[in-house]
Parts: sequence; structure tokens; C-alpha cells
Amino acid sequence: MQGAGTNERVANKIKECLEQGKVVKIFALKPESTLLYKGLNVDLIKGLENPLIEKLKPEWNIQR
Repeated sequence: MQGAGTNERVANKIKECLEQGKVVKIFALKPESTLLYKGLNVDLIKGLENPLIEKLKPEWNIQR
């Protein structure tokens, strides 16, 4: 599964913060339908990932 290492790393960070009594904000997006552009499926999640990382600059992000 793509991103499994990142998911595990972030899940562990979330657990660590919660165990320390810290507040954790989780943002989620679940598109309601398939987005098509000229007959092609558009993955809204993958298309938004990099711009959101650039804008929010999450401290746990280790993108190279």
C-alpha cells in the first residue's frame, strides 16, 4: 500500500501526543463522488496533498 510507512509514522506521532495530553487536530477529506476531466478520473486527494503541505507546513512532514 502506497504511503503505509508515512501512515504508521504519523499514527505513532498522534498516539505519542495524545498520551502526553496534547491536542491533536486531524483534517480529512472524503470526496462525495468521482471527479472526471475529459473522461479521466481525477484523484482529488492526491491533487490537493502537495498544495496543502506547502500552505500548512506541518511540522511532521518530512517531504524531500
